[in-house]
Amino acid sequence: MQKYMFRHGLLVVSVLLMMLVSACQKSPELPPDTFTGTWSSTNGRVITITGIDTVHEAGSRAEFQVEFKNQMASGSWTTEYDKFLLYTFNNTQEKVGGGDFDLKPGMTMKATTPVDFPEGYEGTLGLLIQAKDGGAIAAYFEVEND
Repeated sequence: MQKYMFRHGLLVVSVLLMMLVSACQKSPELPPDTFTGTWSSTNGRVITITGIDTVHEAGSRAEFQVEFKNQMASGSWTTEYDKFLLYTFNNTQEKVGGGDFDLKPGMTMKATTPVDFPEGYEGTLGLLIQAKDGGAIAAYFEVEND
């Protein structure tokens, strides 16, 4: 009987200890007003954009995180990319930057992308990240002119 009680007590303590450890190892969570958008290809190329999901003020600046991942089993992902602002009221775009990269399998490139919201602008504005060899992700925001 004592062996049963000892084993049962040891089991209960082990379970409680595992629950405590797993509760302490929570993965970091994004703030509730953060968005993430992802494009991925069938061969393992991934483009992700992350930023604050809020109404932005005309004339202000916000920063967004852009990430390129090469999850291919073999072969580099070498390309150029462009950044565009998309004006939805008249379906035009404005190139606001770009760059290039050479990612070996398993590598990631991260970049902070500042966006200056135009003075006097009101409405929806988009940020498009486009790889020249294919693949793109766009995020859209509301801009107010106070």
